[in-house]
Amino acid sequence: MIIIPKWETLTKGLNSDFVNIEKLVGYYQGIDGAHGIYFKSALHEGILYYDHFDFLSGGLQSIKGGDLTSTEVVDRLIQASTESSFDITVFRINSDDIYFWSSLFDTRPLYKDLKSDFTDLAGLIKKMKVEGLSGYIETFFDETLGGAVFFRNGQVIHSACFIEEKWPAGLPARNRELAALLYFAQKKSGVFNVKEISAHRKTAEHEKKSLMFNAHATTRMLETLLKSLQTVLTENQKQKGNFSILLKKKFIEKSEKYRFLDPFAAEFQYTGGKVVYDGDADWKRVAGAIIESARELATENHQIVRFDDEIEVWKVQYAKELTELGYDV
Repeated sequence: MIIIPKWETLTKGLNSDFVNIEKLVGYYQGIDGAHGIYFKSALHEGILYYDHFDFLSGGLQSIKGGDLTSTEVVDRLIQASTESSFDITVFRINSDDIYFWSSLFDTRPLYKDLKSDFTDLAGLIKKMKVEGLSGYIETFFDETLGGAVFFRNGQVIHSACFIEEKWPAGLPARNRELAALLYFAQKKSGVFNVKEISAHRKTAEHEKKSLMFNAHATTRMLETLLKSLQTVLTENQKQKGNFSILLKKKFIEKSEKYRFLDPFAAEFQYTGGKVVYDGDADWKRVAGAIIESARELATENHQIVRFDDEIEVWKVQYAKELTELGYDV
């Protein structure tokens, strides 16, 4: 399921026959970085999400509504765009929203095959609000996808209704698609599935109370920071290949204050440009510990000015988080 909310259109009418997708992304990353590129051909449609620094995720599926592919979708879409003729539209997405929409390709079932005979859609929406769902309810009528309701931290942020038959008159202008879904759910026999963003469940299990420092967004934040630190510290060829050793030594040094940084406990790991964290400390504390460690490493290696220059865009992107952590940006 590929959904296009009312995002701001930056560019439309492009054709993949004449566009290099990677160069297009690079160009828009230099503008403000939080975008979605929508691809549509006679047979397929797809979307790529990316921020200032990297691709985030995406999906590719048949126009007829076949199974959606999200594995290695970046390479698949770039390859497909060289083989098929796609119309391309570029959307600007609010930086607070980009990580939500890009996370929808990594969900887990929360409730499955709830039949409308026993489950009222309006009641299910209320229940998901109370449970603080980050994810969506998908609705099926006559085994066809009828629409979806999207939630972030229990708030309905978007609805989509795909039912082609005539909608009833008098639906409210605001949330018209949600009202249509509720109407058809009363008139038709349907099935509802509730899917939750995987990172949100892990956050809840570890009682991470900060909404700003959730698993997915903070992982992205720290990966970018550590990549920038690695770039700065390895510019000197003598340091090349020693970054992981430097980082591990710093983590050992900080492990008395931050137990989750102890390399032998292996709760926090940074390998291959990816952050993996499987500890109990909340993400805000983890973020604070990594930023503190990174700045100390840059300072100790006489590269703090160079490091600050390297992460200038990063500091703007995560200004709210850094202010919350007590950094003056």
